[in-house]
Amino acid sequence: MADRRVRRGVLVGAVAAASFALLSPAVAVVGLAPRTPVVAGAADSYSFATTLPSYWTAVAVRPQAGVDYDLTLVDPATGGVLASSVWGGAATDVIAINSGYRPPGNYLANVTKYSGTGVYSVMFWELREVMGVPTSPTGGISTAIGLNFANPVRTMQVYMQAGQGFRVNHNTDTRVYLAGSTPGVPSTYVRNRSALENLHVIADNVPSPTGSVCRVFQVPATGWYSLILIWNTPWTPPPYNGGFAAFPQRYNPALGDTLTQCPAPGP
Repeated sequence: MADRRVRRGVLVGAVAAASFALLSPAVAVVGLAPRTPVVAGAADSYSFATTLPSYWTAVAVRPQAGVDYDLTLVDPATGGVLASSVWGGAATDVIAINSGYRPPGNYLANVTKYSGTGVYSVMFWELREVMGVPTSPTGGISTAIGLNFANPVRTMQVYMQAGQGFRVNHNTDTRVYLAGSTPGVPSTYVRNRSALENLHVIADNVPSPTGSVCRVFQVPATGWYSLILIWNTPWTPPPYNGGFAAFPQRYNPALGDTLTQCPAPGP
């Protein structure tokens, strides 16, 4: 499923259980705490604040099956729309924010229903987590990044040199992105799912020895990037048991790495 902007004509730029709040449709603006999913059954506005300079953060909405909700990020100081994510169907919409170029501050995330009936989970992810660039083609993974069933999104920061790359094996019920910005180009400081989909990707859905698929990333410039994980399946109610773990692995053709060398998928 892809971004619906063309056909809609929209002009827009291991956990056993989880705690969440079920909101009344009468709620107008709801505050989001970092890494705390909120479940609601109607369109609402959500406020949150980024606090970590130089870090990427993300907000995401994950609908249940049978309903399609969209996500729009607004700057409350100006009322201006910063980005909208309108991925089709009961798919997760996500918007990532680079606080290295946009100073930490307040945001509004507006969730609107496009079609269907049902609830969604919305969450803002911010955390001081950094992974190293993978150094081994077959093991020695720098840092695993996990996504539990309760959370729609997770980010992890990574500092990369120009030309560096890595691979991430993933299951089809998740999607993995590598967010980055171009200095001096404000439109790249906030990224929606459509913009993230092929960003820094040099190979996608490469068959791996385990039978899953792999994304291969390589960056054009030195700087901070963010590995972003989202669920590619509809939201389901608890109880939850486990989640998904992605294991980045080195990609360096000069050292003999090939596109089909991918680590085993997470549980």
